[in-house]
Amino acid sequence: MHVCLKHLFGGKNYFAPLSTVNPPRRILDIATGTGTWAIEMSDEFPNAEIIGTDLSPIQPNYVPENVHFYIEDALEDWFYSNPLDYIFVRLATGVWSNFERDCARKAFDNLEPGGWFEAQEILPGMLCDDGTMPEDWPLKRLMEDLHDCAEQIDRSLRCAETYKQALVNVGFVDIQQITYKIPINNWPRERKWKELGSSA
Repeated sequence: MHVCLKHLFGGKNYFAPLSTVNPPRRILDIATGTGTWAIEMSDEFPNAEIIGTDLSPIQPNYVPENVHFYIEDALEDWFYSNPLDYIFVRLATGVWSNFERDCARKAFDNLEPGGWFEAQEILPGMLCDDGTMPEDWPLKRLMEDLHDCAEQIDRSLRCAETYKQALVNVGFVDIQQITYKIPINNWPRERKWKELGSSA
């Protein structure tokens, strides 16, 4: 999914106004997964300490010297000896029962004053641009059923809808929300969207 999102974002890994003139010194990647994002960030910011955390040890063994991966549960208390300049989380749908308490508050408390927090999330659901999708389309019904199941275990798949207000509530300012659409499959006519749909 990293490649798909990077393509969707025009080659960008982040939207925070990070600069190589005054680069971040400490970066945290929550739910790092394979660690691809953290490793790519180490190329852009070679003097930064980049920390990737995840429950699963699926990151590569050989990584740049400034990248460190740890097995950690983001729902537990965060213990970082020094404040962070940039905290990033992507595709953590289903992790948080309460994003404000479980992530936003902890991020706010662990950032250096003037630091940045960025959350990139997918809002699972089937929408249609041209009205050709029937209400009972099987994939649409499947996504609705998955959402209902997730709600029953207090892990909403639509948690992204709460992010902006949660960030306001804990004290973040200058909050930006950008929405993109991602096609499913290769039905679009335009090449960019066809490629995105094929990789989604």
